Amino acid sequence: MTGTVQDTLPLDAAVDAAIAACGGDARSAVRALIVANNYLEAEVKRLAEAVSSGFTRGLKAKGKAEPVFPPFKDDRTNWRQDIDSRFPHSVDLVPPEHGFPDAVEKQIVQFLVPLFGRYELYADVQGNKALIRYCFAQEQDAEAFHAAFAGAAAKSHFKKTG
Repeated sequence: MTGTVQDTLPLDAAVDAAIAACGGDARSAVRALIVANNYLEAEVKRLAEAVSSGFTRGLKAKGKAEPVFPPFKDDRTNWRQDIDSRFPHSVDLVPPEHGFPDAVEKQIVQFLVPLFGRYELYADVQGNKALIRYCFAQEQDAEAFHAAFAGAAAKSHFKKTG
């Protein structure tokens, strides 16, 4: 196999997994991934606005502007298990069909900014719904997040460990 063909194998496996998670319905899989992607793009935009320009200038000056990927970038299961072990209290939010309103997204960002280093998040597809899993190191942070944002979600689930 050539390098190009080998490079597409993990992508093909991810595509197959997304379609399988949606009961074999490719349209539902694409829809769920678009919803998750739109949400993450909006969150990146809001977080970028929250970061000081001086901080980002420092990163660029040091040549560290490249994105940092988790050590398990080709193995999502290990990567998620690593997050779940370091941040055992989680809140799953399924965004409404058209995403969270701008005001809610801003409130989520404002909630998370002071918790830098004490939470992690990732998107997941379950059935034909995209969800965002917010994982927290402290149970009280997860409880407060769930209390604040569960009502804005189409569906939510709070999982505490211990």
